[in-house]
Amino acid sequence: MHPRILIVAPTERRARTLADSVAFAGPVDAASGQKPPRELDDYQLMVWEGSPRMRALRPLLDRLPQTCHVVLALSQLDVRWVSYHMVDPRINHYLGTPFLEGDLRVVVSKLASGEIFGLDRHLPPQAEIQYRRITTYKERCDLLDEIDRYVCDRPLRGKIRRSAGRVVEELLMNAMYNAPVEADGSRVFEDVDPNRRIERATPRPVSVRFASDGGSLFISVRDRFGTFQRDHLARYLLRCVTDDSPIEEKKRGAGLGLYQIVSSVTRIAINVLPGSVAEFICILDPPSEGASPLRLLSVTIGRAVQV
Repeated sequence: MHPRILIVAPTERRARTLADSVAFAGPVDAASGQKPPRELDDYQLMVWEGSPRMRALRPLLDRLPQTCHVVLALSQLDVRWVSYHMVDPRINHYLGTPFLEGDLRVVVSKLASGEIFGLDRHLPPQAEIQYRRITTYKERCDLLDEIDRYVCDRPLRGKIRRSAGRVVEELLMNAMYNAPVEADGSRVFEDVDPNRRIERATPRPVSVRFASDGGSLFISVRDRFGTFQRDHLARYLLRCVTDDSPIEEKKRGAGLGLYQIVSSVTRIAINVLPGSVAEFICILDPPSEGASPLRLLSVTIGRAVQV
């Protein structure tokens, strides 16, 4: 069954344009922010384009079902605005203008189909994916060296080259040492001294994919535990943005790694099948004048695995 979708944009013409781009996913209604539909009970997905401030959005949220997915396409998007809006559990997908309609189609497609995983849907046709699986600290170090060579061999901007290693290192730290849990739910490495972790392999392989089209760098890291929780991200981001100390002085742990990842990339998609798989997709794009520093943040939670 296809979801019923509502598109709300500053003008009805703009709303119809966006509606046409996602019509593949189900029946779509388009409206301007000044004249939204009176009845909102039947919508399973709303895409709202406009200011990041809640003044115009709040009346719609108050009338939408609690089960409705909300995608915000905001005129300004950064980590602070994400943490502000994630207080509402329905708001898990953010686009910063000018956004790529392809990103909107990917988000809507995942929500409509339930098929949430895969770096390939974010890639241009000419990009070739490199695939690696690792379990040990040595393999992690070798992979970081390989990715460093990979980005240096391509005509990527200096900022992307400088950020790539830090982003991959944080992603691997999360997948190898934060995600693994025992059968009772306790963290495998919680009480292991960080200096001793290098002596132990992660219990399940971590999958890494990376690619480039010559302008952007695309990275995905998957763990096979699926312990990531959306509310943890919301709490970590809020904690970091309300701490006024410089990022290098913020307390390690407490989600600082996630905050650094989100602050370093242009687009990020987090896809989780609870109890099974968590996938982080990070895209580093060249800077674009007038564009939001963050152009996509999407958190999609699939149906939990029953044990």
